[in-house]
Amino acid sequence: MAQNGPVPVTLDRHSDRSWHRFSSYDFARCRLDCEIVSAEVSEAAASFPIAFRSSGDGVSPHAILATATSSETPFVSDQGRWRATYVPSLLRCHPFSIELVGGEAEPCAASGKLVVDETTGLVSCDQSGSPFFAKDGSISSELETLKAFFKSFLADRNATRRACALMRELGLFVELTRFQDAELPDGWMSVDFRRINQLGPAQAAVLQSSGAMQLIYAHHVSLNHLLWMHHCQTHSPKVISTPANGRDSDLVGFLDAIARERDLSDAEAKYAYL
Repeated sequence: MAQNGPVPVTLDRHSDRSWHRFSSYDFARCRLDCEIVSAEVSEAAASFPIAFRSSGDGVSPHAILATATSSETPFVSDQGRWRATYVPSLLRCHPFSIELVGGEAEPCAASGKLVVDETTGLVSCDQSGSPFFAKDGSISSELETLKAFFKSFLADRNATRRACALMRELGLFVELTRFQDAELPDGWMSVDFRRINQLGPAQAAVLQSSGAMQLIYAHHVSLNHLLWMHHCQTHSPKVISTPANGRDSDLVGFLDAIARERDLSDAEAKYAYL
């Protein structure tokens, strides 16, 4: 029986079960953002606006997938295709994710355990899909690869959050509710470049060595994506899925061309998360 929310992958629960790779990005249709890390920030900035969010375990950069004017992202087509040149790494791992353990006293040192969402329809109570565990009780080679990815992701996440903690300590964050005509929901933060220009050489050097400057510049350039997202999402709700004449039609055709190209590259990939 499936439980609500992600559950830890354990031998007791999953030895007789199997999982299936997703074939549609429908699960991400209502995702408004996705946390990213430094290793993917350059690729993410080429496709999405990037801004910062504060939570109980620190500040982190996120790819913005929808603005305040919409509850759905324009990056998922009606057919469930992904409409951007890059897919954030956490989305590629569906239906698996990582659940943080520990780190309450020091959030940037948190570790994690592998969990799976059994409500997605991608977990079977039989062996029709890929096994969670081998016959000897060891975790399957596919999930071992996924665990290795998450281990690397968490290490980069911790380093990314340390860089963000330094940015907050230096007072670089300001509230971000609007970028030109694009309105954003509450909770987003941007970087105040006037404050950066007031930093001394020693502070600037610390920012550079921590990797924070990479995040800052990627964030700054990526905000321009908010303009076309705003254009998409302030028109008719069907403008993304139903081409019309003129500029909107061109935009839809461009997005769908990206989706078709992604279909080809995804078909060549052995696993969704690689």
